Amino acid sequence: MIAEKLYICIKSRDPIKKFITPSLRPFRALFFLLLLFATRNAVSQNTRVDSLILWVDEHPHNDSARIHAMHTISYLLSESDIARSFTYYSMVSRISDSLNFTYGKALGNINLGILLSSSGNLQSSTEANIKAFEQAKECNEPRIESVALNNIGENFASLKDYDKCRQYTLQAVDINMQLKAWHGVAVNYELLHRCDLEQGFYAEAKVNLDKGMPFAIMDNDNYILSQYYLGYGKLHAVYNHTDSANFYFNKAIVCARQKPDLRNEFQGFFFILLQEIPLSIRFIIL
Repeated sequence: MIAEKLYICIKSRDPIKKFITPSLRPFRALFFLLLLFATRNAVSQNTRVDSLILWVDEHPHNDSARIHAMHTISYLLSESDIARSFTYYSMVSRISDSLNFTYGKALGNINLGILLSSSGNLQSSTEANIKAFEQAKECNEPRIESVALNNIGENFASLKDYDKCRQYTLQAVDINMQLKAWHGVAVNYELLHRCDLEQGFYAEAKVNLDKGMPFAIMDNDNYILSQYYLGYGKLHAVYNHTDSANFYFNKAIVCARQKPDLRNEFQGFFFILLQEIPLSIRFIIL
């Protein structure tokens, strides 16, 4: 989070403390970059959502495929259009209840957990994900179990309860390892590295990145690869290794463009521009 006050106090050679205003040029660049990517992201996401909505409308039978498509629509809309996302979550929940389709109920609770998390209601979000975990266990869907566990871990990370985040995320790692779900394993270790980074455990953060990176490479998903490159870049930025940090941020941008994933592409540019901001403020944002 960017600090509200953009004044830093430094100690000069004389005993008088001075307040220096950092250059606003990087912040202006970040502002215009944010506007650009927000517009591009809306166009890209709407295209996929519209195609899924069209498929749902043309697929009148309430079966598992239709329920899964509506689950995906709710997920994709959860960051841009909460009202429509909630509408599709409600459809998933209602149809699954009418069919007594436990797997669909679990998907619905995953959607509900995301919506509640987006609104800041992390406790209720965690309860929805616990319910999804139990339902997934009931219908023998360990992949959904692992998603619910990771989402619970994300909530505890947001609450800065890093020990509980690790507890649930490591359970997800165990399930994903058994399933040989390499994408899930990579996602889990990326979350564990963020816990370490937030707490300033930089050596441990690198260990978790190193543990997860082989799985990210095996999965070969440009989204998760870009997440890892961003993680390595941040660790170099913490130590003011600007060239190395920018090397990884640029790799993150390349991967994000191939997906395409505009959020990670934006973050790559964001952190490159961040290198121009004084180190004391950079620590707050990282």
